Amino acid sequence: DLKVIQSGKPVSIEEVLPQDDGLHTYLTSKFPLYNKKKKMYAICNIATDITERKNFEEELHYQANLIQSVSDAVISTDLDFFIKSWNKAAENLYGWKPEEVIGKTTIEVLQSQFVDSNLESFKKHLLETGTWEGEIDQITKSRDRIRMFVKASLIKNTEGKVIGILRANKDITAQKKAEEA
Repeated sequence: DLKVIQSGKPVSIEEVLPQDDGLHTYLTSKFPLYNKKKKMYAICNIATDITERKNFEEELHYQANLIQSVSDAVISTDLDFFIKSWNKAAENLYGWKPEEVIGKTTIEVLQSQFVDSNLESFKKHLLETGTWEGEIDQITKSRDRIRMFVKASLIKNTEGKVIGILRANKDITAQKKAEEA
């Protein structure tokens, strides 16, 4: 309350209230200051329970950390193959940082060449079954050609509408060279 009085501006505070069951309730409080001709005449505390939002944020953070810690390159795109996310393994494998590739297409960046398939049959199979597995040759930032085993699946929104593609790419270049030798 003193902050509001001193600043004359609204203040927002998040608080954590412990519960008896060991869980927490998260509250956000806003203290708007109502001025009339620069005279303070009221401070109003508006408290909102934001526990559900905080729990959702923690779950999102947890999920994001999982994807970052996976050893396979995990790449998500929209249905037109524009890159939406690029995990640390993708950065290490391909050499591009996320900010260099997000917003570009995987076709443009990785120059994928299907080994036993093509782009049209990939799309058709993926849309019909929801998944696709196969080998693809791709390039790295340093222009090296690598062989990837790709597992792709559709991403759906909460209404079940398909909104993108998630790929887990595993580098099998060394394995393929050993097989050829």
